Amino acid sequence: MTLFWRYRLLIGACALGGAILFLCAFALSQIYAAETTVRHYGSFVLRQAYSVGKESSDTLTLLNQKTGEICSDADLTALRKVAFAAEYLKDVGRVSAGRLVCTAIWGRLNEPALLPPPDHIAAETHTALWREKAGILPGGLAVDIAAFEDSAVITAPNAFNAVSDLPAGLGIVVLTRDGSHIFRRFGETKDMGADLAINPGLVNLDRNRFFYSCSPLDICVVARLRLEGFYGAATSKSLGVALAGILTGAWLGLVIAYVDNGRSSIEKRLKRAIREDRLAVLFQPILHHQAKRLVGAEALVRLVDVDGRLISPFHFIELAETLGLSYQITQSVTKKALTEMKPYLQADRRLYVSINVTADDFLQPDFLDFMQKQAARHSVLPEQIALELTERSTASHEHLARRMQEVRQAGFQIFIDDFGTGYSSLSYIANLPISGIKVDQSLVQMATRTDIGMSVVDKIFELAHTLDVKLICEGVERQDEANRLSAAHPELIIQGWLYGKPMPIEKLKAYIHQA
Repeated sequence: MTLFWRYRLLIGACALGGAILFLCAFALSQIYAAETTVRHYGSFVLRQAYSVGKESSDTLTLLNQKTGEICSDADLTALRKVAFAAEYLKDVGRVSAGRLVCTAIWGRLNEPALLPPPDHIAAETHTALWREKAGILPGGLAVDIAAFEDSAVITAPNAFNAVSDLPAGLGIVVLTRDGSHIFRRFGETKDMGADLAINPGLVNLDRNRFFYSCSPLDICVVARLRLEGFYGAATSKSLGVALAGILTGAWLGLVIAYVDNGRSSIEKRLKRAIREDRLAVLFQPILHHQAKRLVGAEALVRLVDVDGRLISPFHFIELAETLGLSYQITQSVTKKALTEMKPYLQADRRLYVSINVTADDFLQPDFLDFMQKQAARHSVLPEQIALELTERSTASHEHLARRMQEVRQAGFQIFIDDFGTGYSSLSYIANLPISGIKVDQSLVQMATRTDIGMSVVDKIFELAHTLDVKLICEGVERQDEANRLSAAHPELIIQGWLYGKPMPIEKLKAYIHQA
């Protein structure tokens, strides 16, 4: 399969996967929204029903504590006080011989209204309940009535006005615990009956979501949300969600293809550059700050692309290590660096060139032999070659310290690079056969900006002094940074943009003569 078709399949699969993932996430969010909706409205209606029922029960208790004759002027005055203070009651009245004889609003009725058999009698309180009974009050208005002993309360028609604008597919029934009496219905309650109260475990069946709960009074709520009705409003949204998933998945596929192609491209370019010997070396000067004397230069590798552009190691070193090419790069850099620096190293034996190596390079069987042969071939002293190992790499190999000892005994210098970015203790570093410490730029900047940072670097200065090794601060960019650091350590060696960026040997040549 060609790369083109492989990437087309990748993008198509990502687009399809994105659509499926987005739709699944959307469906789950809708289910969660449905459950949240039915729980919210069900709980709200239950609280409202409990408030209405509690006020009715408390009012009946209060009215039955009467003294004196019912429906007397004094009693009517008392009834009106109670009625006017009630929030959810339209009227209160008195019952005698099964008839409503007077109310707070209508006073004494000319013809006491005969109450029909109650729709329900509460088992615990023996309160009689009538649902939407017309013809009892003057005017023929259908009302809900509760009566106990010789008192009655009439629920206000607007007691549940707060329950409005229910979502599509939602139905709520307010009923007794045993389902024998339904107080109210809201929304889409067709085929919702007492069986839901008798079997409250019937929840989340098929394409419905249920909520069931009871109050301390004999008042319960069953709320049902039909998902087809609820989802109906979301159907159009699902198309948009699917489209968003397709676009996102396709975009992700493009990114993966781009990264994969880039990695494949850099891998091919790297192998080809090594094969065609297209690795270039730049040099960054290293100076003794107080003496303003050049002491060495660090060799930094660059990959030369086919168009002549220099590619930073940031883009290929990690890949080279993964592909097992780092040692080939180290060998190429060593040869080029010594070839280009040879005249200056021979002219001034105090100069050195530092070369970055990995722990795996160090552990290659022929590493020491290779370095010795290169030093002899270019007529430079082993001590004029400094091998830079990162602090992190020194802590990752058990046999590395032994190989470092062999390299040091052969006369080569070993620097710990990027010191301060690893996790090695100072005592561990002190036991390594090193000849220099390179303080990482992050620590250098912290030291020149904060007292705490300076105290940390002071400890490193003390370690370098105790071990009698070179101390190089990397990444120094400003004169004030260099001055503060050298004040604490007069023999400080500095590398950074303050004295020069990485440069080809031609520019370094002029720099050497100037220094």
